[in-house]
Amino acid sequence: MVCSLDCEGKMNLLDKINTIDNPKVTSFSEGYSKDIQTFYNEFINPRLPNQEIVSKWNILLQEYADLPDAIYPVRAFYKSDDNFIETEKGDELRRGFLTKFVNADFSLFFTDKYFVDYIEKMLLDNYCPSLNEFYELMISRKFPARFSISNELEKKKAAYKIDAKNPGLNKAGYTIAHIVDTGKYYSYPESSSLKKLVDLFDFGRGKYSDWEETSDSYGKLYLRLMNAKNPVKTKEILKSHFLRLTNPMNYFLTPKNQKDERTYNEFRNLKNETKYNIAEYRNLKNYVHEQYEIQFGKQYTDFLKLIHLPENYFSKSDGNEIIRIYYGNPLKKENFINQSSTITFKNKISSTIKIVDEYLIKSVKIVSGESLNSQWHNPMQVIETDNGTFIDNLPAKQFGFFGVANPGYDWTSLIGQKVKNVRIIWTSGYYWINIQ
Repeated sequence: MVCSLDCEGKMNLLDKINTIDNPKVTSFSEGYSKDIQTFYNEFINPRLPNQEIVSKWNILLQEYADLPDAIYPVRAFYKSDDNFIETEKGDELRRGFLTKFVNADFSLFFTDKYFVDYIEKMLLDNYCPSLNEFYELMISRKFPARFSISNELEKKKAAYKIDAKNPGLNKAGYTIAHIVDTGKYYSYPESSSLKKLVDLFDFGRGKYSDWEETSDSYGKLYLRLMNAKNPVKTKEILKSHFLRLTNPMNYFLTPKNQKDERTYNEFRNLKNETKYNIAEYRNLKNYVHEQYEIQFGKQYTDFLKLIHLPENYFSKSDGNEIIRIYYGNPLKKENFINQSSTITFKNKISSTIKIVDEYLIKSVKIVSGESLNSQWHNPMQVIETDNGTFIDNLPAKQFGFFGVANPGYDWTSLIGQKVKNVRIIWTSGYYWINIQ
């Protein structure tokens, strides 16, 4: 087997997997984007892998998926569910469990979303293995199924490692957002749901006892042997799911969703509802889909033909849709700007802040930086609007939050005028305003 492109990495794939957390994934600072297009330009696009490395992985994964003896990861049965416990809690989970078919050469193992983190980290590191290496690690069960915590019952029968080294994406505050869902919206007449398809074609959860101890040329393992109900159709389903799950043509990075008491993003949808998982926002996915069409062209449209997508799946996107997304790792609760709130500047200016689409600039004062913060030695602008009072750097000066974004704007030139397309952020005890 030879990859159509030269995908050789600088180190062998096993060494790369064993050092997957090096280099460390760069996290992100707190930020704000008013609309979908701005969020794409400021957060998503700068974190997309190099286009050439995406193209290489696209070819590698398609060629692997076509191999007669490919082993396919299937994102299923990764959540605890009391309805499927046989004898004790934990025996309903199936991550890393291997199933082989006696009447077909291909096989599968179950996993969760964390399998893709290994591929995404290699993409970010500009690394692509050869097809041979990828195949060998999948066949020999040396490519991990996932990382993170598990339980002893699951670990006992997992043929693929399920508590492997963490690539570091989630630690840095990211999650992988799939443009096309991996678990539903398939165009098969039997069902559009992966959950139903795996049962209809008899490779579902099964019983914990179905996996029995055995051995192969790579060592001891627990294995489930089955007859494929329809080998051709089963392979087709597994292949389309595999490409949706693993191919970088189908995902991008966003801030993580809300977890326990921590929030990594908060935005407002078209119904003006507060949401915490931008990775699942369909309107954003439609927009990224259109950007990928532009960026990858025929490669992308050819990929879409392989994943059994229903007709008219995508809707026309609106990059100007207001989402007012705030993000951070984690996002501090006190920094949310969802509705009117009151703050008091250290120079005793009191202001009620309202987040609106335009602001009338009423007055501008130049004050000493020390009057706002003892560590600030440069003069600052205090901008009074009809919807609150904000601060900004002096014109053309850059430091503080907007030091890595736009320099201070000459707000005195806008007194008496209404302005749109502004950025507002709460940081260092103040609400800042800046022209986008």
